[in-house]
Amino acid sequence: ATASLPFDPHDFSGVWMGTGGAFNTLSNDPPPMTSWAKVRYDAAKPGIGRRAQPLGNDPIMTCDPIGYPRIAFYNDYPMEFVQTKDRLIEFFDFFYTHRTIYLDGRKLPDDPDPSWYGYSVGHWDGNTLVVQTTGFNDKSWLDNDGHPHSDQMRLEERFEREEVKAPFAVL
Repeated sequence: ATASLPFDPHDFSGVWMGTGGAFNTLSNDPPPMTSWAKVRYDAAKPGIGRRAQPLGNDPIMTCDPIGYPRIAFYNDYPMEFVQTKDRLIEFFDFFYTHRTIYLDGRKLPDDPDPSWYGYSVGHWDGNTLVVQTTGFNDKSWLDNDGHPHSDQMRLEERFEREEVKAPFAVL
């Protein structure tokens, strides 16, 4: 059983659940938008949420990938990290997709091919995994409300593990 393994703050391997809800929105605290983003936001017609319109134009309604970071906010679905020495692969149960975070010391490419999930590299800052991602296309939304991002988006995430010493039962 994994309970007998020593705690390693540099190992994220395992299945994880978030603590939020699937119907995420930035509308309660919207980000500042350029005029380009405001035009795109105003043209967005979400299929769910407070601005929902039947037959909306949400990219996921036409089976396009959900994109990152939006998929990370779907916390009602588990995700799994599989970690090796040189990479961390994040599998998402929602949309059955994955992204790779390279841990081998490489730098972000200067001109990556744009994609739905970007190009991610990580490094350790003490016990904090710092992940930087670039190379996004501009086709996905940041949330269910239609907030856009450009292909110039750069994302930095910080992950930390804490040892949980609460009692639990293994069935």
